[in-house]
Amino acid sequence: MALRALRLGKARAFYERLGARLAPEGVSHSHDALDTVALASDSLAALIERVNEAAQ
Repeated sequence: MALRALRLGKARAFYERLGARLAPEGVSHSHDALDTVALASDSLAALIERVNEAAQ
C-alpha cells in the first residue's frame, strides 16, 4: 500500500506510528502545489491490525 501525506502533516505522523515508512524516491506521482511525501506499508492487513490495536 502506498499513500501521500503532507510532509509536515498529522496524517504522516499517524501512519508512521502505525508502521508506514517513507517510500523510495522512484514512486511516481503527479506534481502538485502541496509539499507531500509518499508513505508505504508492505502489508495492508498489518496496518489495519495496528489501527485496531490502537483503538482498544
